[in-house]
Amino acid sequence: MCLRNSIIINKAQLVNYNCVSVILMSQRSKVIQLYKTLLYMGRDYPKGYEYFRVRLKKAFDKNKEERNPEKIDKMIAHGNFVIKELEALYMLRKYRALKNRYYNQP
Repeated sequence: MCLRNSIIINKAQLVNYNCVSVILMSQRSKVIQLYKTLLYMGRDYPKGYEYFRVRLKKAFDKNKEERNPEKIDKMIAHGNFVIKELEALYMLRKYRALKNRYYNQP
């Protein structure tokens, strides 16, 4: 716990601004990495990259003012879930293409 820049309020509350900023900075890097990963994965999206990119940007812009660390963590977890869903979508598409190529020959 960082005590150097702490303020004691009412002898029971300890507010530490530097530790909070460190948490927010690590969350910021996670959000940026999530955005980059989703952008990369959007290249193969069935409706096209531009469709995916516009909606991804809208979703991130909608929540850019959020400062609550718990809500940010939930949104990051949801973003990771979306990544897994996209991976499943792409794997299924690949499987279907291979199946049609080799097993549906008359």
